[in-house]
Amino acid sequence: MPEQSAAGSAPAATHRPAITRPHPPAGGIDRAIRLSTAAAVLAVAGIAAYVSYWHAYAVVQAHGATGITARLEPAPIDGLVHASSMVVLYAARHRVPVPPSPAGCSRWESPLPSRRT
Repeated sequence: MPEQSAAGSAPAATHRPAITRPHPPAGGIDRAIRLSTAAAVLAVAGIAAYVSYWHAYAVVQAHGATGITARLEPAPIDGLVHASSMVVLYAARHRVPVPPSPAGCSRWESPLPSRRT
């Protein structure tokens, strides 16, 4: 019968050590799942990178840039998106808080004035 707490009716919490079970070795099915997941993610990321680059390239050209400038300009944009995603992933994997946004910036809104009416 569980022990009762000093307050009366509620049973006292008993401390039990966590049971740790070794993970079973990854079999052929688990490996296939991981590989197919990685392939799907890489395929989607490749398509997204292709579309993103050519969209940014078209925008830069529409604003008058030509030659090497127009070809290289999309790289820093996608690079910053990738770097910030990796910071968030690192923070999640190591259970640390995501670094705060710079002063004056929120996560969802630019600090620059909007032209929306």
